[in-house]
Amino acid sequence: LQSMIGSFRKTVDSWLNATLVADVYVRTAGSDSNPASSFMDFRTVQFLTTVPGVIGTNQYRRSTVPFSVKKPGSVPHTAILIAEQTDAIRAVETMKWSDLPGSWSDRWNALAGHDEIFVSEPLANKYGISPDSNVLVLETNTGPREVRVRGVYYDYGSEQGVVLMRQSLYQKYWGDSKIGSMALFVDENTAENLAQFVAKLREQLAGSDLILVANSELRTNALLVFDRTFAITGALNLLAMLVSFIGVLSALMAMQLERTREIGVLRASGMTLTQMAQMMLLETGLIGSTAGLLSMPTGFVLALVLIYVINLRAFGWTIQPSLSLATFLQALLIALASALLAAIYPIFRLRHIQISDAVRQD
Repeated sequence: LQSMIGSFRKTVDSWLNATLVADVYVRTAGSDSNPASSFMDFRTVQFLTTVPGVIGTNQYRRSTVPFSVKKPGSVPHTAILIAEQTDAIRAVETMKWSDLPGSWSDRWNALAGHDEIFVSEPLANKYGISPDSNVLVLETNTGPREVRVRGVYYDYGSEQGVVLMRQSLYQKYWGDSKIGSMALFVDENTAENLAQFVAKLREQLAGSDLILVANSELRTNALLVFDRTFAITGALNLLAMLVSFIGVLSALMAMQLERTREIGVLRASGMTLTQMAQMMLLETGLIGSTAGLLSMPTGFVLALVLIYVINLRAFGWTIQPSLSLATFLQALLIALASALLAAIYPIFRLRHIQISDAVRQD
C-alpha cells in the first residue's frame, strides 16, 4: 500500500509540474460547486490581460456535457467540459496518445477549425475510447454534434473524465463566450517578485469573488490535499504493527507453554536467565526477519496489482511505478522491531517458572 501511495504521489507531482505551466491562476469563488453559472466579468478579463507584467494568458470555460460514444450499444454519460484558449501549452509528456504529430502545441493548433477534441485518460479508459473508436456525440445547445477524439492526455484532477476543446469550437456550438477562469504568464522581472505581484492584484480586485493563487502555492496545496487524503494510511500502518505484535506475542506465549519442560531442563542444566533471554530474542528476531523478508515480494506484487489493476479499473488513472528500497527496508525493520518487542513479556515470565515443577511437567 505504501509503495502504491508513493508511486501515486510522485506521479501526481510530475503531472502538476508538467500541467501547471502558468505563473498565476485566477478563478471565481463558485467555480468548483457550480462552474456553468460562475464566470468572470468582461472588464476583469480585459484588466487581467493588460495588467503590467502579464505577457500572456490562458482562458478557460468549464461546464458539463452529456455525451455518448458512437458505437453499438453506447449509452449517454456526462463529462466535464473545458473550453480553452491558450498562449502557452502544457508539456507533451502529459499526452498519453495522439494521432497528431509534433508537440502539444502543434497538436493543439491542429484542432483549429475542426470538430476535434482531446479527452482525459479516465474518460477514455472508462468508455473505451481508442484510435479505432474515437468519435463522440456531444449534446450541444445546437443539438447533437459528432466530434473526433485526436488525443488522450493524463489527468488526475477528475475521475469523471474531461472533454477538452478549443474555445472557438465551444462558442460555435454553445454560443457562450464567458470566461470562468484564467492563467497568467508574467515576465522575468515580475516572476522574481511574484508574491508581491499577486498581493497587489488581490488589492486591486478586492471586493470581487475572484481567487488568485500563485503556481507554487497551487502545487503545494494540491500535494497537501493529496497527503491529507491518504493520511489514513498512517493509522493503517500502526494497526498493522499492532496486529503483528499481538500475533508474535501470542505465538511466543504458546511456544513457552509447550516448552515449559524443555525450559526447566535447560535451567536445571545451568542455563542462566540471561542466556534464556538471549535465546528467546534470537528466536523472535528470526521470526521477525523471516516475516519481513517474506513481506517484500508480497508487498511488491500487491503494489503492482493496486497500480495496474485496481486503480486503473476504479479511477481510470495510469500511475507510474516508483518503488523505493527504503519502503521495503522499513517493512523489514518494523517486522523485526515488532517481534523483539513482543519477546519482552515472555522473557519477563521466565523468572516465575519454577525449575522443579517445569522438569516434572509431562
